[in-house]
Amino acid sequence: MNVEPYTVDHFRELAGVQPDGTACLNAVAGPAFALLEGSTVVAIGGVRVQGIGQAWAMLGPDSKGHSKTILRTAREVMAHSIAQEHLYRVYAEATVDKPAWFKHLGFIQQGNILVR
Repeated sequence: MNVEPYTVDHFRELAGVQPDGTACLNAVAGPAFALLEGSTVVAIGGVRVQGIGQAWAMLGPDSKGHSKTILRTAREVMAHSIAQEHLYRVYAEATVDKPAWFKHLGFIQQGNILVR
């Protein structure tokens, strides 16, 4: 598996649609990554930095069977982002089916959002 900086092309390949405003914002609003197996985008994610970090992720159908690698990569990017950007709080948002995915990254439920 390969990790590379996220671009809107990764979103286009994973989502199968043209990038929207959020996909474009994700490319410039903070550290972001794409996880590839060969040339196939398996997952994308990152942390938008706007005073407070806003974590995001999207897993594609090819992500099945790669949970440990995706979580390990996400943890490393999260730790790096928090340290580099001196974040005191990170909120989570995702197209991931279950909030439990973010709980594996150290997020806790507060009302209807996940925070770290």
